[in-house]
Amino acid sequence: MSTNELVADTKRYRIDWALPEPVGRLNISLNTKNRQQFERRKVVLRKLLDDAQLDVLLAVKNGATTIEELVEADRAGRLKGAEILGNLKLRANLWTSIEEVLPSMGGCEDTRRRYRTSLRLLQTTPDKPLRKKLGSKARVLELTAAPWTQLRATWQRTGKSAADWNHLRRAVSRFLTILLGDVQHPFRREVMKLIPTAKEGRGRTPELTVEGFWSIIEAIPPHARPCIVTLAATGMRSKEYLLCSKTNLNPATCAIAVPGTKTADSADTVYVARELWPWIEAGIPSPLQSRWIHIYWWRACVQLGFGRYEPVMHDGVQVMRTVKLRNGKTKERPATRYAGLRIHDLRHVFAQVASDAGAPTAKVQAALRHSDPAMTRRYEMRRAKGEVAQLVGRALTGNGQRNERVKRTGPVQSRPPKRAATRWRQLPPAKSPAIEVHGAKGTVELSRYVPGMAREGIEPPTRGFSVRCSTN
Repeated sequence: MSTNELVADTKRYRIDWALPEPVGRLNISLNTKNRQQFERRKVVLRKLLDDAQLDVLLAVKNGATTIEELVEADRAGRLKGAEILGNLKLRANLWTSIEEVLPSMGGCEDTRRRYRTSLRLLQTTPDKPLRKKLGSKARVLELTAAPWTQLRATWQRTGKSAADWNHLRRAVSRFLTILLGDVQHPFRREVMKLIPTAKEGRGRTPELTVEGFWSIIEAIPPHARPCIVTLAATGMRSKEYLLCSKTNLNPATCAIAVPGTKTADSADTVYVARELWPWIEAGIPSPLQSRWIHIYWWRACVQLGFGRYEPVMHDGVQVMRTVKLRNGKTKERPATRYAGLRIHDLRHVFAQVASDAGAPTAKVQAALRHSDPAMTRRYEMRRAKGEVAQLVGRALTGNGQRNERVKRTGPVQSRPPKRAATRWRQLPPAKSPAIEVHGAKGTVELSRYVPGMAREGIEPPTRGFSVRCSTN
């Protein structure tokens, strides 16, 4: 520090110090004409220098904080670099700070993408009070003033799930932890108390038996079947599967080196039964991209009743989408989305089949590469429920032997109401039969559908058609 510490002019007291890097020369005004106030403010700066808080002195030099704020912090006993710089970060622009912190959030790109999506939904929310509080000029400090409970109700009304809301909550928590440098920072804890936690349930455990799985496989085109069987036999995530190549296979031990995509622990080796290894060799590398794997899966599930297409609704109004026809014209059609068994459910099927076969939770956890055993315990709980149901059933029926009382009090088989049976009678021969089939695409003449006419043995259509016969 130079000997020329004070430069007194006619307006303000100033200091001119030579400090170590990265501060360098500190030549600033202390914003006072009073000698006593000048000495008081200079003492505060000397405390920062003695404590080697050069980052705070650099913030003073750049104008990020004022000498008045430092004096107030010293009076309150909070003249610490972390707290002072934390307060500076709280006064920064919220959305600018998010863009700066996002590259450091999450352990992999998929997690960062999830955080980015959640925070973008927060920025573009249709909730007007929240947009007023967290507009483009909002500061990080204003997160405590946001109407989080009202926003939660808005998300429920617009169809967003409880998992989406908890993803947003985790994104805000991670953002504040990295920004403030402390997971126990008082401001972060205050904000997280204001954001309610949504109840997601116990996790997804699809009801799909082994027979049902193979029936879906039969409904899928042959060239796409190895993709589905590989996912079910290995328990891999779809993105992990799409990254696999022949170099990831070890035929000698029937092992696959899985390139992890979610966490560092997800990169591991999985083993496959030798009976299923031909499916693995046919499915790796994947002959299809992700889009067509999903399309074939959706079609088969809808065909067999494991899924359905639902209309997309927004505020009670069905959403329309514009599609391009083959002739180059465009047409609006109702937007639909698939609901039912998902591709990721094959991972759950893998775990449930292993658990039902008697595999301990620890082994299933190792096969799924879960970091927390609580994530795997739901499969054991489902098996336990089935075992309890069997025990109760044996107790109520006398260990499986139906005694006389069970027989006397058995369920009464009620007869279904009689329905008029549709009979296809042999029509008398006619000179010029005219048969009109009315359907969604118009009226066509299909005489072959009526028994006794041109082509016998072909069943009549049963869905979406009505048949009318007439003779001339």
